[in-house]
Amino acid sequence: MERKLVDNSELLAEKAVQSGVDGIAQPLTAFFASLMPEATNVQISNIDTPPADSGFSAENYFVDLTWTEGDGPRRARYVVRRQSKAAMFPGRSFSRERRIQEILSTKTDLPVPGILAYEDDPAVLDGRFYVMKYLQGATPPAAAPHDVGMLAELSEQARRKLWFSGLSQLGAIHRLDAVELGLDFVSDAAQSGSELAGLLDYWERHYMQSSNGKPLQLMTDAMAWLRSNEPDEQQASLLWGDARIGNMLFDDDQNCVGIVDWELASLGNPLQDLAYWTYSDDHFIHIANHGALAGWPTLDETIAAYQRASGSVVDERTLKYYRLVAGYWIVCTLSQLVAIKKRVGQFPADLEVTEAAFSPVSFYRSEFESTTSTY
Repeated sequence: MERKLVDNSELLAEKAVQSGVDGIAQPLTAFFASLMPEATNVQISNIDTPPADSGFSAENYFVDLTWTEGDGPRRARYVVRRQSKAAMFPGRSFSRERRIQEILSTKTDLPVPGILAYEDDPAVLDGRFYVMKYLQGATPPAAAPHDVGMLAELSEQARRKLWFSGLSQLGAIHRLDAVELGLDFVSDAAQSGSELAGLLDYWERHYMQSSNGKPLQLMTDAMAWLRSNEPDEQQASLLWGDARIGNMLFDDDQNCVGIVDWELASLGNPLQDLAYWTYSDDHFIHIANHGALAGWPTLDETIAAYQRASGSVVDERTLKYYRLVAGYWIVCTLSQLVAIKKRVGQFPADLEVTEAAFSPVSFYRSEFESTTSTY
């Protein structure tokens, strides 16, 4: 019996999966005090829990800290990012993510929050964690950005500004020299030397594990097509990996003031990031109650703005290819999310990842068929 479509908010809600804030205030207070030997009366006045639609791979806690030092009382707000018990992306170590963020925050002009401290001992806080600067800003919701939240509330002009501000930062990422910055360690090249082949190997292994070796025929067909149509890899830029406005912070004037979540960073064709940026948004438009928001940028406008920001020319045929790569890994990640939720009892044990139950799968079907029929 087919189930009805699973709502995206139900899919992303994760508070029962994560650990919550119980028991972390005391060890965190001691940790902060150890970093501030000249401070006294170090106290945590508040800890904000992670949003319900935040990422599964790590938990971000917003901590208000007070202390006395020198001429009087001090206070500051920090973000504590703790490794999750749910391994969303096997092989993407927490220390690797932290190292990427440290380099980008200290050696580039990107608005990446600086890291103030790192704890490698999981016993301190029941998981490895690092402390980073708090950046004031807002971000669109992960579940339904075209229906609720800041995008829907902004004026047409303001939301367009937000989109293009984020896009300009994506272009800035791709202008960086990863080797010069010392970021070449993010390479996932396969034995053949191709970064893309290594990426496809990674996602295929990941998907087969989460699907218990019972892949959807769509995913089998898609991977075969991706491997047989792999484009020439003419450049290997730094890739953000999870390139979307939902991983950016924006100020009140819709300027991008923060770029977060670097665990999927790698090297490869920058069109891979642009493809994910456009594909993921198109999926949200597909499931929105009323389609795209008024005045929302077209694909042509997005490509033109990205070309100006990155200084590169977009080959639209290659972009279509990478949109299928993006769709594959989104379904792969969905499969892992469902497996985790089944394991902790949030979803029925017999729930299957099918086109009838999950919109990311049915959307990928339509994208795959339309692209391969004209490629």
